[in-house]
Amino acid sequence: RLVLVKSGQSWRQKKLAKTISIPVREQCWSFKQRLLHDACLIETLQSADVVLEIFLALRNPEVALWMERITSDWTVVERDFEQIPKTVWKSSEIILEIMRNSKAALRYADAELLDDAGFLVQACQLRGYTSPDSLHWLKTVADCQLCLCYAMKQNDKETADRIMVHSKQLIAKANHMDIVTLVVFALFCDALTPWREHLLTLLKDLSKPALSHGFCSRAVADLDLVRALLPRSYVLLPLHLATDCCLFCPSYEVDRLTKLLTWASQEDYKSFVPFILGKDISVFFLANMASEHRAAIFQELLDFWGGPEKIVAIIREDHKKIQSLLRWAICQGDAAICASKNVRETLSHVVDGELYETGDAQVGQTLFSLCFAGTNLPTNIVETIPVEWLKELMDLRGSEKKIASELWAWLPGGASWLGWIEMQQLLPAFAIKVLRCLPLNVLSGPSLDIIYSPELPVQAGIIYVTQLLQQNRKEDREELKKIVDRSNRRFEEVGHAAAQAMSVAEEANRRANQAEMTAQQAQSEARSASRTASYAEQTARNAEHTARNAERLAAVN
Repeated sequence: RLVLVKSGQSWRQKKLAKTISIPVREQCWSFKQRLLHDACLIETLQSADVVLEIFLALRNPEVALWMERITSDWTVVERDFEQIPKTVWKSSEIILEIMRNSKAALRYADAELLDDAGFLVQACQLRGYTSPDSLHWLKTVADCQLCLCYAMKQNDKETADRIMVHSKQLIAKANHMDIVTLVVFALFCDALTPWREHLLTLLKDLSKPALSHGFCSRAVADLDLVRALLPRSYVLLPLHLATDCCLFCPSYEVDRLTKLLTWASQEDYKSFVPFILGKDISVFFLANMASEHRAAIFQELLDFWGGPEKIVAIIREDHKKIQSLLRWAICQGDAAICASKNVRETLSHVVDGELYETGDAQVGQTLFSLCFAGTNLPTNIVETIPVEWLKELMDLRGSEKKIASELWAWLPGGASWLGWIEMQQLLPAFAIKVLRCLPLNVLSGPSLDIIYSPELPVQAGIIYVTQLLQQNRKEDREELKKIVDRSNRRFEEVGHAAAQAMSVAEEANRRANQAEMTAQQAQSEARSASRTASYAEQTARNAEHTARNAERLAAVN
């Protein structure tokens, strides 16, 4: 909203509030892209213009509330940090207000503000900035970072280099938090490319707790991993923007190790897998990756581990918590893992070697569930798996349909399979669900004998009859629909013919009416002609009578 104020007039915010009907606490004023402090007078602005163009923006209600509290006592941000909404840290007004009282204010700022030229120049000026040539105002690492941001916004690489040279002593004496944030900041600051290697060396003497607190407390507390990941890519910038606050926020942390591992591995999966396996990291991080990355890295993991024997041993020992990842893949039906050819080959190895009888039954069951969930079962395996493995399938969505599909391809052998389920009373209810999914009603001839197999539950016959009845009802409905369709078509044809006949009759009636009207008109004309003739005849008689009278009168005279 643009507000025009005549130069020289005394306009305080309270007076403006009455004029524009907006409470003072919700007013945010700016002049020439510079935020105006609440305490200032509009009349103090110096301008040669007759009218000043001052812009008014409405504050977010949360920002307005905390602006009042911080103006009254800025230390509230330290006491109540956890209660302050994230939107507050996105407000340049809030950060500038804190900066008027504390040199550490930048630690609370949201990362978006580091790309705001208006905020950067005002923040630098508050800290003592006067001109690019003077860097004596740099007193803290935060000052260096602030000035670096401003220099990069101005595309001034020369000033950025000068800042780094000037701030060497400050960096050497900085606390752990400042060092870590500055190192991470250097990764997306092009001007600091020559300084990256030097900055990374600052991490060498940091303790794990210090690095964890400053970098990513939940994700990485491994110095070697961080040092290896940090220099590899500029993609760290989006990671920081996705966090609760920016690099300087005390609660800063990356929410998932996945993000780091994903971008770090995208270019070279083969080199990345041995690196990860050398760290104390669970492979469950794959669950949070995009499917294409998960499939590629999982394949590299299995290839790196070796053949089926080695994979079986790794699953048995739950190396790198791989069982958690496999259970997740089964529940999700994740094709990236369940459809792996290595998993299918390992299952065949377990079944063909009957390893499930030597202590690897649980491994085989897991592999079977994986392949089943990914429609990835080896050929000719239906008749050879232990029936106990079916227990794990009950919780899979649509598993009975998948089992029915497999059985249908292997009848009559499937009858024995379901018979084992029934006889051992493992999953009788589940077996019935599977039977209901089989199209038993299409069986005929010798194949129909399977319905009467003693190995099948007695419900098989009932299901068969029910399907036949449903099929008959369906066929009856289809036949009835055909009759109705034919009747509808005949009705439409008759209706069309009747409509045509009606149209012809209406046309004939119209012509008859027209002929009648013509006859009536002719009759009327005939009567008119008759009357005219009678009148002419009368006129002639009158003329003749007049002529006789004239003759008599002439004779008398």
